[in-house]
Amino acid sequence: MRDNPETREVSRLLWSLLLAGAVASAGVFVASRSSTAPSRLETGAEGALYVQMQAPGVGVAVYRMPSGARVRDLFHAARIPLPRDMDGMESLVPGRAVAVEAEGGVSLSWMSGDQMVALGVSIPLNECGLQDLVAIPGIGESTAMRILKGRVERGRYDSFNELANLSGVGEKTVTALRQYGRL
Repeated sequence: MRDNPETREVSRLLWSLLLAGAVASAGVFVASRSSTAPSRLETGAEGALYVQMQAPGVGVAVYRMPSGARVRDLFHAARIPLPRDMDGMESLVPGRAVAVEAEGGVSLSWMSGDQMVALGVSIPLNECGLQDLVAIPGIGESTAMRILKGRVERGRYDSFNELANLSGVGEKTVTALRQYGRL
């Protein structure tokens, strides 16, 4: 095979791209390992928080954001322009899901309970659904239904003691709710 200048240039370009990708991957790996891991339930001033972003043409991704980050910071991290009618100054909350709709609107919800448990993010017990509660280890469907029924009948829970007073919710369940949930 003859050694021509075009082949050498393409080869150099491909090797450069491969090397740049490896360096970038190593940098992301090192950055993710060197930063402080979030604590269970809430993050401290030096901690991080996990939030989800969904946008048309981009898909769904979970971002690890620094404590104190705002919605505009999430848009910046996702490389998505902030909608014109949004200032983005709202603080991000661990487990928040931000969805950009095709028309440009933005809606806020929560990640699934399974995602939050896997990431070590506390589940908002006053706002979650059945499947989110069932994602908590040790919480079955019948217990989750009791918790939701109590929330509908009494309103928001202000303390874990209120959860302990529900029929069929014992000490182990309250311990699991304290570990994986937040009020």
